[in-house]
Amino acid sequence: MGVLRSRIPRARLGGRGGLRLCCARASPARDLVGWEGAALRCCARAPGGTDVGLARGCDAGEDELDAGEVLGEVVVFAQSFCDVAGEWILVGVEVLPSRPLFDADERHAASAKAVGVGSLYALASGKGIVAHREANGVLHTYVALTKPEEWIASIDFAHPKAAKARVAAEFAGWAPEFTALITEGESALVPRAIHALPSGQRWQRVPGATLLGDAAHLMRPDGEGANLAMYDGAELGRAIAAHRSDLEAALTEYEDAMFVRSANAAVEAAKTFSLCFADDNAPHGLIDFLSGGSGQTSSAPSATALSS
Repeated sequence: MGVLRSRIPRARLGGRGGLRLCCARASPARDLVGWEGAALRCCARAPGGTDVGLARGCDAGEDELDAGEVLGEVVVFAQSFCDVAGEWILVGVEVLPSRPLFDADERHAASAKAVGVGSLYALASGKGIVAHREANGVLHTYVALTKPEEWIASIDFAHPKAAKARVAAEFAGWAPEFTALITEGESALVPRAIHALPSGQRWQRVPGATLLGDAAHLMRPDGEGANLAMYDGAELGRAIAAHRSDLEAALTEYEDAMFVRSANAAVEAAKTFSLCFADDNAPHGLIDFLSGGSGQTSSAPSATALSS
């Protein structure tokens, strides 16, 4: 089996990168995992095996810089913003992850107190600041803005201080412990557009290959992406174990269940995402949703922070 995972930076010491590194080191099949390559083509070969063309590196573009053959009966593509399954939908919200605040409790006490021991959601209509606490006193921040791509393109992120000031200006009048999560981040902002595959999308079976995680069902972020990817992996392994002599049956069984599961998750993700960033009543819809209501309110728009 070959596994290809595309466009994911090297693991950080903490957070999701640390979890990935821990799992990779513990896996007896770790040598079968290829990192930081975008798959440009995938062709089944007779009598068996799969040929994959790769562009190495996160910014490799469309040129095939390095063609490689993956030997084995199954290739799994994971965690990629690929369009193997179809076209993206541009959701229209830009998320700019600010690199963490380190030693936050000592060096950024007000922001650390605002975030609390878990996560912070400071939301208003069309924008928000979301932060969470990681190990060793680290705060990691995401800034969400409903802006056209041209607005993001107009910011020179090669000059971090000016870029942070430009983004922070969108939150003029907000509490300084919130805006400090943007301006005091200890490395440059990274602009990222939010994309999603059409809800309920399927593809015809391709012998010898399948998708899991974002490669299969890229959707609006709602905190479930990593959970879905790990569940996909577990279910794919279970199906292969149950059909050792018929891998196509295993992949068909896995995909049929995954299509239903991911379609349902995509609907919920769109709802949660809308409550956070596309609701004129934000954050009141999210508060109502978390309180067991319908997620719809008639409250006037305002900015409110939720901290856990």
